[in-house]
Amino acid sequence: MATGHTPARSRIHPVLIMFNAFLLTCTAQSVAIAGMPVAGQQAPDFVLPGLIDTQTHSLKDLKGKVVLLNIWASWCTSCRDEMEDLMLLQEQYRSRGFALVAISIDNSPSSAVEFMRRIEMRTKRNPGFLLLYDKDKKVSRDYRQRSMPTSYLIDREGKLVKIYLGSFSKSTLAGLKTEIEEALR
Repeated sequence: MATGHTPARSRIHPVLIMFNAFLLTCTAQSVAIAGMPVAGQQAPDFVLPGLIDTQTHSLKDLKGKVVLLNIWASWCTSCRDEMEDLMLLQEQYRSRGFALVAISIDNSPSSAVEFMRRIEMRTKRNPGFLLLYDKDKKVSRDYRQRSMPTSYLIDREGKLVKIYLGSFSKSTLAGLKTEIEEALR
């Protein structure tokens, strides 16, 4: 090998890296559409029984409202940490056409009921939002849930506005309130 010359193999390597990065960037949107729902897309409908009662509810029933769909479980400590904040959100925005829908994917509905009763005892308040139970975890699959909990903000027409992975912190809660305010206009 002559000195001062770069072998052809090492010149190709950076080009391949750049091409792969370009390809991944261009296909990211189609991968998202094929997998997890994205903002602007119609939110998948569901029909589920209430966690406390057996009355069925669907997303379609809430058309005309801004909905925060929260998928949670009683074993999830992050879910426990955000539940009181979600109760306050429902109280703050309910009169303006906001509906919080909390869907438990616990293996046993009794675990979720007990979880909510403990929160009610601690806060001395009724949750004030729709509590549903997804025994088969169909909503979790349809929405391609990737973390626990996950929340989906849905506008009055049933389209996804934003997806929130994980529990809400004070800063992400402030961002959520801004998004709710915009969707309620």
